[in-house]
Amino acid sequence: MFRGLLLVAIHFVLSSGFLGERPKSKAASRVLHDVNEDAAARYEDALVELESEALYRLGCQQSDLSDFCNKLERGSLNLFPEYQRAFVWEPAKSSRLVATVLCNRFIPPLVLHEKSKGVFDVVDGKQRLTTLLGFFMSRKDARFPGDPVIKEKMIKLLPSLSRLSKLDESYEALNGLSFDDLDLDRQRAFESYAMSYMVIPLDTPRADVFEVYEDINSGGTDLTQQQVRRAVFHGPYMKMIDTLKDTCTDFHAIRNPKAFQSGTYQTCKKDSDGELVLRAFAFRNNGDKFKPSIKKFLNRELEGSEDYGISPRGKKKGNEQQRLILLQKMVAEQRHEFESVIRVARQVFGTSAFRKKKESLSNTMWDAKYCAIAELLAVHREVDFTRAKDHIAKALEYSIQFGFFSEDDEKTTAIKFLARKEHLKRIFQDALQEASVQRDTRRQFSPKLKQQLFEEQNGLCGLCEQTIDEQRLDEANYVHIDHIIPHSKGGRTTESNAQLTHSECNLHKGSKHVEQNKLTLPVSEERRQ
Repeated sequence: MFRGLLLVAIHFVLSSGFLGERPKSKAASRVLHDVNEDAAARYEDALVELESEALYRLGCQQSDLSDFCNKLERGSLNLFPEYQRAFVWEPAKSSRLVATVLCNRFIPPLVLHEKSKGVFDVVDGKQRLTTLLGFFMSRKDARFPGDPVIKEKMIKLLPSLSRLSKLDESYEALNGLSFDDLDLDRQRAFESYAMSYMVIPLDTPRADVFEVYEDINSGGTDLTQQQVRRAVFHGPYMKMIDTLKDTCTDFHAIRNPKAFQSGTYQTCKKDSDGELVLRAFAFRNNGDKFKPSIKKFLNRELEGSEDYGISPRGKKKGNEQQRLILLQKMVAEQRHEFESVIRVARQVFGTSAFRKKKESLSNTMWDAKYCAIAELLAVHREVDFTRAKDHIAKALEYSIQFGFFSEDDEKTTAIKFLARKEHLKRIFQDALQEASVQRDTRRQFSPKLKQQLFEEQNGLCGLCEQTIDEQRLDEANYVHIDHIIPHSKGGRTTESNAQLTHSECNLHKGSKHVEQNKLTLPVSEERRQ
């Protein structure tokens, strides 16, 4: 936290011109001329890529403490964002801050982020502002926010903030002091105390906002990158990720089998499970375009996807409401796909899913296997994977022991990701086909089924739905008994999977021939049920 506050303070001093212009002495000029131009050019390129132009010369502002109280009452100040930790300061620490303000001394600036027009989240300084507002709002004539949730949270905090306590010997004379115990001048001075703050503007690129959050966090609460993402990109997409990591039991069973088995599974406090879910979506959508670093790659997946209704997969489309509908549809589709892929992975691989040689989860195996299964589920059913699980598991085990994965590393590049995914797709596809053939090698139906199927189908062709001439059932090449679900896709050679068709319809299945027959032949009112 110290580093973040120091950066803000230095920025304030420099931008205000307090120190004046730096003297351009001859000595300073000589130093400039002695710069290593090659090194300067190299580092300049790096700085240009890292700097935040949108935040250049962003200066500090000031408002009275009472102004912040009014913002909280009106609902334009979000003191309790979902993504932030609760109020955690001990009474000694909060009391000391109140004493500092009562004694007219400086406290570090706040950092606010305008998340929507006129509504601000407290990014840095939440504990400080909560302390001061809690002490101020404990007065007898205090007004509370209209939002019942915010009101409830503030009322719950007031008992611990209404009176100073546990102050050290330098301030112990103030123990027990409440706002109503101050004389009128002191009360006015407290509520008019000038709070310095900086605002991250509404239109600031999310990549810049992420870096600011990370800078502030670098010396303080030690949040992980995923926890910072939850603050910067909080919206429908991130909420879906949180829901999956919290509720998808197949994911729990794969991520920590022992804890799941014993009923002691817990979500990760550092949000590594949420980052794993995000990785799946990021590589599914844009794995072929991956460029280091993984931090920026995951951020790009989330950029623009939250409350503005912009899909990570594309550009803005339509008006605000249409974009939100598009986002909600995309979120629902990705959630359904995730649950299907993870369910298949657990059914087929059990506790070894996404692992190499029964070690911890492998990120590279997670990325590639998730995408391989997702793509195959577009043409195969979940039950096909379950039936072929022995073949699939055996093929992957061989690859890990002796084949492709025996020489693979944990490095992530677009080329390596695609190679892993395509290898897995190929061995899984081969295993699915092998299992399908072994399940049912018999492809021919008994000719005795013709009459039975004719009656069940009310004398209609199963493809063109036109009349079959019963007198010609035994005629060669007039009718065929066909698989409803193709044999090549796991369809069984059983009565329940059989249909009677014109031979010509069966031979031209999938072509325009059947459609033309439907147009030129009289359509029967009765269809096969």
